[in-house]
Amino acid sequence: MLSVRNVNKDFTLSGGVLGIRSGIVAALRGVSFDVRKGETFALIGESGSGKTTLARIIARLTPPTSGEVIFDKIGVDSFRKDVQIVFQNPYASLNPRMRAGEIIAEPLLINRLVKKTSLREKVVSLLRLVEMPPETAERLPSQFSGGQRQRICIARALATSPKFLILDEPLSSLDLTIQARMLDMLMALKERLGMTYLFITHNLCLVKRVAGRVAVMKDGRVVEQGETARVFSAPEHPYTKGLIAVASGRT
Repeated sequence: MLSVRNVNKDFTLSGGVLGIRSGIVAALRGVSFDVRKGETFALIGESGSGKTTLARIIARLTPPTSGEVIFDKIGVDSFRKDVQIVFQNPYASLNPRMRAGEIIAEPLLINRLVKKTSLREKVVSLLRLVEMPPETAERLPSQFSGGQRQRICIARALATSPKFLILDEPLSSLDLTIQARMLDMLMALKERLGMTYLFITHNLCLVKRVAGRVAVMKDGRVVEQGETARVFSAPEHPYTKGLIAVASGRT
């Protein structure tokens, strides 16, 4: 469904009050991988490895410096509704002045996916998908916990019935109990709605549980990729070996 081909991304650093160019930072270098239709593909690596930059490029929120991202059978005209992203921080992802129902309704209205007479019914159905009661629609983000806010973000992402969902560290800001519930919900939704997931995380235990294949990123490059069971049982790259050792409590 998705092909990332030799993607590079440079950022220009500016210095001084005049914004004089002072250097180039290479955020991504030659990144390539494929995601198959219907699978959960994981992208792992430490903070600063380039995962979020890559997620933004795939979602077409940031252009690559070079390389390309190709979606099979997702046309340019339908891209914005077929590909959605859920970000890490639910506190920064919601407009504090909009009620939950308005937040979820926004993509429906922008994409003209539902008549106004049916809008309330559709919003309620999306809230129920993420296990939130109908009265949630009338509340402001400040009235919710972090886990509840992330459920609203997921409901908003699901509003356009996407085929491909990018999940950029969606559970990392939540406590362990909430993480487990949210993960169960996300995987159930994937099966129920027939979606494909790109799951970006630094949590290796989570990857072992949900992903069939995985790519490991370090310093803007993919250093290893393959079937999750193989990568975890017989890692080839020293960096991958180190990550697994730390996650396993070994030194």
